[in-house]
Amino acid sequence: MNFNPQEITARDLENPHFTAQDLQSIASVRPDLYDSVLRHPNCYPELASWINARRSACEAPAPQETPAAAGSQCCAAGGESSTEKAKGIANDFKNEFTASMKEKAPVAQKIKNPVILTGGLILSCVLSFIGMFFPILKVEIFGMQKSFGFFSNGIGSDGIFVLIFLVASVVLAVINFVKRGARQFVIGAGVTGIIGGLIVIYDIFNIGSHVGMVGVSLSFGAYILAVFALCTLVFSVLFLLTLRNGKA
Repeated sequence: MNFNPQEITARDLENPHFTAQDLQSIASVRPDLYDSVLRHPNCYPELASWINARRSACEAPAPQETPAAAGSQCCAAGGESSTEKAKGIANDFKNEFTASMKEKAPVAQKIKNPVILTGGLILSCVLSFIGMFFPILKVEIFGMQKSFGFFSNGIGSDGIFVLIFLVASVVLAVINFVKRGARQFVIGAGVTGIIGGLIVIYDIFNIGSHVGMVGVSLSFGAYILAVFALCTLVFSVLFLLTLRNGKA
């Protein structure tokens, strides 16, 4: 995400799409936003520990000092210029951050990345739609074989509705990414993706009820489509969960 840390406000940090790297950049030069960074859902344990350590390093101001003078001394650290101090903090934190990320890269933080969420949801929706054209049921009687699919022979009566929900989920996910986490688009993309995925899975189970009949069996497309639909459900749920710990 492109931004200037000096221009970020506490309200801006209510956006859950700031990544761990973004929060590191902000915390290294904006001690006034420590509380907002700590409340952010992507604030990982190492960053929180670093912020608390920096706070404890700042001694309480003497009684005769004004709040402004005390803050200046805390940030300047014994006469250094604020710019030099900021650079020192940024360099120290960069080294700590790099070392901690090499030791353990939090998978949860990667999953919350807006690029991964948007790309995963779009890809799973597209693959689910493509999978609907695969043969999902095979009938073999008297040496004759015929395959059936959602659109080829009409056994999936909900095909057009699934298409509408999947396309809507893709469009809303893209708009949500462009709008940087607008709440209504997060909800829209997640809900339409869930509905589309559930309809596909329901139809597969419904079609699978014919397998007990003589000569009837599921085709490879049923299994592929089921996997794609489950992926759509997973990414849709993750989309909605971004609203849990922060405002969109």
